[in-house]
Amino acid sequence: MKKKLGERRKIFKKWRKEHERLWGAIILIIAGIIAGIIIFLFLCPGPVIVVEPQKLGVSISPGNSTMKTILIEAIGIGDREVTLGANGPIARWIKFSENNEKFKNNITVEVDKTQYVNVNLSIPANTTPGDYRAAIEITHNYGKAEIPVLVKIEGNEKKRKLPANLLFIAPTAAFGNKVLLILSNIVHN
Repeated sequence: MKKKLGERRKIFKKWRKEHERLWGAIILIIAGIIAGIIIFLFLCPGPVIVVEPQKLGVSISPGNSTMKTILIEAIGIGDREVTLGANGPIARWIKFSENNEKFKNNITVEVDKTQYVNVNLSIPANTTPGDYRAAIEITHNYGKAEIPVLVKIEGNEKKRKLPANLLFIAPTAAFGNKVLLILSNIVHN
């Protein structure tokens, strides 16, 4: 048995000497692959979070509420723990829910899957008409994404009613000046 083992070693040494260049190339290729993997793991960016839409805009009256949906997708390696929040003067108007269940601003987004989150916007009844801005922040271990929010609060503008008797006045040659006089008084008063 020892004799056979010795003969095999001799054959292997002889083959190795004859193919020394091949062995060197194989070792270099293996070393290059290992170095490439190490460089890829250390230099490649971490998982990416994709968020849609890029901005939210809402036109709404005081005392009302609305719901918009945003999608969050994790691209990369592994699931991501994501924190949602709102900042700005109207942050307290913004709440988040998933599948119509409120949550405490933390969700897990599975890798390569899309997560839908509802943004519930409730406007207090005593809100003054105008434009209000906020931002929805989506943060995770590797960074942060922001969705700007613009809320246009519509005013309770009362439209001026025309008197009923004006509906029957027709501008004719005989009444033309009087009609213009009556209409100009309505516009200026």
